[in-house]
Amino acid sequence: MELKPAGIEEIMRFLIREAVVFPTAEIYSSKQAFSGFYTFGHLGTLLVEEIKRLWRRRFIWSKERVYEISGSILTPTIVWKASGHLDSFWDPIVFCTRCNRTFRADHLIEEKLNLKAEGKSVDELTEIIRSNGLKCPVCGGVLSDVRRHYLMFKTKVGVSVEDNAVLRPETAQVIFLSYPRIRNVFGKPPFGIAQIGRSYRNEISPRRGLFRLREFEQMEIEYFVLRDARCIPFSREEAERKGIVGEDLRYRPKCMDCKRCQVNNCPYFTEEYRKTLLRILTREAQLKGSEEVVEITADEAVKRGILPNEWMAYVLAEEVRFLTEDLGVPFNAIRFREMLPEETPHYSAGNFDLEICFSFGWKEIVGNAYRTDYDLTKHMKMSGVKMLEEVNGVKVVPHVIEPSIGIERTILTILSYAYVKAKVDRKYDWLKLHRKVAPVKAAVLPLMMPREYAKEESKIARDIWRRLCEETEYHIVYDEKGSIGSRYKRYDQWGVPYCITVDVDTMRDNTVTIRDRDTRKQVRVKLEKIPAIVTNLIKGRIKFSHLE
Repeated sequence: MELKPAGIEEIMRFLIREAVVFPTAEIYSSKQAFSGFYTFGHLGTLLVEEIKRLWRRRFIWSKERVYEISGSILTPTIVWKASGHLDSFWDPIVFCTRCNRTFRADHLIEEKLNLKAEGKSVDELTEIIRSNGLKCPVCGGVLSDVRRHYLMFKTKVGVSVEDNAVLRPETAQVIFLSYPRIRNVFGKPPFGIAQIGRSYRNEISPRRGLFRLREFEQMEIEYFVLRDARCIPFSREEAERKGIVGEDLRYRPKCMDCKRCQVNNCPYFTEEYRKTLLRILTREAQLKGSEEVVEITADEAVKRGILPNEWMAYVLAEEVRFLTEDLGVPFNAIRFREMLPEETPHYSAGNFDLEICFSFGWKEIVGNAYRTDYDLTKHMKMSGVKMLEEVNGVKVVPHVIEPSIGIERTILTILSYAYVKAKVDRKYDWLKLHRKVAPVKAAVLPLMMPREYAKEESKIARDIWRRLCEETEYHIVYDEKGSIGSRYKRYDQWGVPYCITVDVDTMRDNTVTIRDRDTRKQVRVKLEKIPAIVTNLIKGRIKFSHLE
């Protein structure tokens, strides 16, 4: 199937026009620049909450031993010193010496020279710019040497003279800080700690609408599992003494068919997940310059050593099912790319990031990291609080597998394949949202014609609306303003799957019209069956064609 994602620019124009999302403080845009921050309007807020509900249902509510927390956004600086972010959380920037514009150096090199630049040092990036004669893309001026730009927002708490707090750049660290409390209440691993919350990064150049922001929201889980000490060839200290670094330390051994400990015995990795197909762009393929993906079952990917363990395989399988079954994203628009060594974060022993085929290329929306024992070990040493568990008579620090999903990027993913341009099949643009993620499931519309029956039609329609609100778990709207055609258009643009119309015939035979958004077909059904029909349509128990 040929993928034809909608362009980000046209998606953003649509979202802003319909007040789904819009730039924060936009009335002051001519007086003060403030990019990278967006306000979600009514429909946008409903869409975000629907995504969260579906994620919670799949990743938390239907799983044993996954516990949700809600942590502080403002955190003490010592947390980020322990985690390594204070030293390593930066992006390379370069200035134009003529117009003073700032650019992210690695992105500029990749866009203008088509060279892989992520993970290279500032000296290496400067050399690439100089040797290729790269100039400012705006005015053609000479570019400065590359320097580091640290991404965390620092601030003061209390009357401190110096910065002593940070707006968290990720939600993960608050989860790690909460581990001892959750473990003491709920028992030893394996278990997961989940969190949905905002994070903040002082990005150099926010761009592509919701794709790269300075304030964004994440849905994240840290799965804590115990790994047998015999499966870990060296401690970090021993490895440093022996001069073993990088891949030799962090990727050995992959579990494959070993069942010695929890890390390769995921209780959620049932038969249906084992059989789930994954599309993986391996490290080996990338090093050969290939973009060809391996299409393989999650179970086979572990056995062949493509994925490090069953927990990572389960996470990837669950994400595929979440995106395709709940959000309506085409399977071929999803791939998992194994990060190259120079790209891999300082805390990770292997990243398999979920990428989506956008109009501007394959880009990450989910980070999947095997964080090993890195974070708990760092916090244990800095705080002095022990976080050890016993496995086969040996004290070990729990290992962590982390899926982290960006909500704003998920919205762009959904709309890349749900936005339909004007004049494709109707005169206006509209949203072909999957019924599960559509923020409004149905609209109840009295025809209001003939005028002498308008009052009675309105009364019946309001009764139906109230009943639907009471008897279903969905957001249903009532609307009597404008012609019926203009209302159908409005709710097509909102992505509402079904419209229920009350007309003069309703008073005669107790039937109403249900209109299907995608086909625009209409059928008459009995009024008393409406709640059951709407519920069954949304849950996929019946198809609209079954009503005809």
